[in-house]
Amino acid sequence: MLGNIGSESDAWGVSRIPVYAAQAVALYSDPTTRDEPRHPLGAGPAGAAGRRRAGHRPPDSPSPGPTPPRRAARPPWRTWRGCSTAAWSSRASPSTRTCAGRCSARWPDSARPTTPGSTPSLAGDNTISGQEMSAAARAAIGTPQAKERAWTQALLDPSVPNETQRSVVHAFWQAGQEEVLAPYVERYLAEVAGSWERLGAHKASVALEFIFPRRVATQATLDTVDAWLAENAETVNPGAVRYVREGRADVARALAAQARDAQR
Repeated sequence: MLGNIGSESDAWGVSRIPVYAAQAVALYSDPTTRDEPRHPLGAGPAGAAGRRRAGHRPPDSPSPGPTPPRRAARPPWRTWRGCSTAAWSSRASPSTRTCAGRCSARWPDSARPTTPGSTPSLAGDNTISGQEMSAAARAAIGTPQAKERAWTQALLDPSVPNETQRSVVHAFWQAGQEEVLAPYVERYLAEVAGSWERLGAHKASVALEFIFPRRVATQATLDTVDAWLAENAETVNPGAVRYVREGRADVARALAAQARDAQR
């Protein structure tokens, strides 16, 4: 997938390739070898061609010229307890904004850093967009407390604004947080039946579609969802059941891809 990034001319396409590549690693790769190093552009002739397009060159090839100078080291004010200002940038993803969970959810907004060019906290950006980004960043933190708060915002509290809820839902599932997220397979299924009445059709649709536990793509998850469908599919709101079926198909697809990757 990354082999195309050197030849892609569309800016939107370039922005999506890393996203889909990360999805392939997190969902479709063999879990037993997922952490083993692999060349990001692949092996063999196709991978070599992709590496050339992306600017990679073999160690014994002639140098293209002097290496441009590196940027100066990040000044001290651009780091906060291990998290760079990119962790709070409006342009960063929720997982980046939380520094892979290293930023503590206990920090009050008033204690977070305010630096030029960043929106680190509600104190620095108390707009609607700032509130949405703050909620997403907190939802992505990999602690039980952060996930519990985000779960309430996503599925239990109908007073949460629509776009804040959407931000939380999209940030909730993060790769590398499987242990803390494992209980939410059962919790998701427990909330399906009442979600339509509690949240309304629009917010329930957003929550049930995007907070489905795809990240926990295991046979145990598939079996649990199948058992729920066998017992509840005929009695629960059809609109809600649709998202469970679609999520179930995604998990089955991920398991098939994992099995195929294991044969490599």
